[in-house]
Amino acid sequence: MKHTSIDPLIELIYEAAIEPSRWTDLLNSLAEFVAHIDQSSASGESQLLAVIPEIAAVSGAPPRSTISEALRSLTDVSVAANDSSKYDMADVNDILIRHFARAIKIAKRLVDMGDQHEVVLSLLDRLPIALVLVDEAARVIECNTLADDILTSGTGLRIKDGCLDADVANQQKLLNAVEAMSKHDPATTRGQALSLNQKLTSNNLMLFLAPVKHNGAAKSASVAIFIAQRKSQPFSLPPELAEIYHLTEKEIQITGQLVRGMNIKEISEAFSVSQHTVRSQVKAILRKTETSRQAELVSLVFNGMGAFVNAIPDVAAGQRKGVLSKNSLQQHLYQTIELDDGRHLAYQEYGDPCGELVVHCHSVVGSRLELAFNADEICKQKKIRLINIDRPGFGMSDPDPAASYIKWTNDFVQLIDALEIEQVSLTGYAMGGQYALACAHEAPERIKKVFIISAGMPAISAKDFGQMIPLYKMNTKLARYLPKVYSLLSSVLVKGILNDPDAFFTQLSEKVAAADQRIMCSDDFKREHFNSLREGFRQGGKATSKEIIQLMHDWGFKPDNIKVPVTLWHGDSDHHVPLVLCRRFEEHITETRYHICEGQGHYMFYTHWAKILDELLKV
Repeated sequence: MKHTSIDPLIELIYEAAIEPSRWTDLLNSLAEFVAHIDQSSASGESQLLAVIPEIAAVSGAPPRSTISEALRSLTDVSVAANDSSKYDMADVNDILIRHFARAIKIAKRLVDMGDQHEVVLSLLDRLPIALVLVDEAARVIECNTLADDILTSGTGLRIKDGCLDADVANQQKLLNAVEAMSKHDPATTRGQALSLNQKLTSNNLMLFLAPVKHNGAAKSASVAIFIAQRKSQPFSLPPELAEIYHLTEKEIQITGQLVRGMNIKEISEAFSVSQHTVRSQVKAILRKTETSRQAELVSLVFNGMGAFVNAIPDVAAGQRKGVLSKNSLQQHLYQTIELDDGRHLAYQEYGDPCGELVVHCHSVVGSRLELAFNADEICKQKKIRLINIDRPGFGMSDPDPAASYIKWTNDFVQLIDALEIEQVSLTGYAMGGQYALACAHEAPERIKKVFIISAGMPAISAKDFGQMIPLYKMNTKLARYLPKVYSLLSSVLVKGILNDPDAFFTQLSEKVAAADQRIMCSDDFKREHFNSLREGFRQGGKATSKEIIQLMHDWGFKPDNIKVPVTLWHGDSDHHVPLVLCRRFEEHITETRYHICEGQGHYMFYTHWAKILDELLKV
């Protein structure tokens, strides 16, 4: 029996398990087969999980169900099955059962490793100072965003051939310090301060090296290097340090200057006070911190952060990715609040600080940077104060294990309470529309109006699914009928997207409206959209997959009960969220207004944002 049509699929399965970017191709290939899923076939998940114990929620299920049955519930293989020269369902089972299950196991291990790396990135970027992790030969294992900015700004310290590299006058001193520090035990060594003098500028770099505890693997971090740039690099002390030693606000500021390597004279000039005053304050700082000189104070500060570094998992060499090369201005403008349960919620503001208040809910592949393409300029022109929030698990917001539409509204209300805002208007793009509606349902007294762009009710019929581009069709079908499997596959898909964004954009632009194709061919769109997407995926793909699964199941609230005015903007050629799904809101929400844009697709948001805001201000 020949199986030439199955062979490429098997090849893709294994390629995708090893190389995450190939999962995009695999899902796209599977999407070409998808045609019909009947509601009664939802048992396909338990059938598939029964042969993949590693991702089964309940072990011990009898292996009576087959991969072919699960595939039949997921894809339309009936046509191919009629051609005996290509398929025999018994053979499909025999061939695919071991290959698919094995590939899923491999992929799960890789995803787990990748998720750990994303946790490391998130933790490193929460440090208030630049940090580089290196091995004993100064090969860079990882660095946070602040360090990335310094290493790419021409300050005399950079990454060359994968290694930390200083200028000729400082390089050997740096290498010797790294090698020596790599041999020390973190439990008994306080670390070493190192100043790199710059010949062409007085903006010297202050480094502090501390050994890192690791498992002894060949490619793991041995030394943590904290970097402070004397004049241009902002530095903030960990708040715990100030609290423990009862430092005043002025003492905190002076400690920061000392850690950056500035002397008494430079500090007195910076703060426009006498050197005598600065000396008195420095003495108070040393007394409170029980240190006797500046070097000991620097050691105290950085060792506090060194303990944090030793608490994070090891990271493998060669994993320093583009996620670190963000636009530093955008990255550093965000703010956070602490929620009642201790989580941090990040948000970013655009436009006129005194303008009309609008809160935006980003899409499922977005972040607080989703509007960065032109939001600030447009909102300033229209006198709008725009607040864009990272939902839990996206960007810089902590994940919420109990995340839901209803739980989200609690976060939203806490944020506007913290900002002392009584009422706002809401916008929601794509799946962000459901989050805007949840806020309108749960806290109507805080919402003036809701504007939803390119969003709709979940697909439920073959006709609904049939109007979607293949990739979206596959994702939503998997999320509805095989949510546990989808949680795994989507995480790997995220890795693939980040590894090869060009391939992702190519597949995303297939079978879309001409208007969308024009937008997606723009280099500006690709850059801004990917910046937002990459920031949204900062912590991995778990939040994204959870939101798509949530969309396709019970929302926890009924849109029928929403009384806040809702306006919907939608393109009649949207093949991501077909117009029929947007129109279905009419069956549930009484106060709805429509703007159906002829010839526009899913990404009309990027060309119609100004018009949408104009309408919002009028209503």
